[in-house]
Amino acid sequence: MKKQKHFYHNLISIEDIKIELNSINLSKEERKELHLIAESTIHCHLINVVLEHLPEGDKKTFLHHVNTVHHKTTLNFLKKRIENIEDKIKQTAESLKKEFLEDIRKIK
Repeated sequence: MKKQKHFYHNLISIEDIKIELNSINLSKEERKELHLIAESTIHCHLINVVLEHLPEGDKKTFLHHVNTVHHKTTLNFLKKRIENIEDKIKQTAESLKKEFLEDIRKIK
């Protein structure tokens, strides 16, 4: 099954989490589940960041476009409405990624 991409897929990477998970003694299924939890958590936080900064009238439009395959269109829509949205997305993702990596390293 092909991994679904999102409007922010060119801005962030969570490959570090996958690599770190591969370094601990877990079954393939456990690693896959933990990676999915990290992806889902980051996704939810990024949607929240956008909704926090998006003008009220644009929220419904964004939610309509968020799961389309038109990622560039969605990101361009956001860039026109939220100042420095790319930086906000990157900062949020990096902060969450750092937390996940710290938690993984604690159980090593």
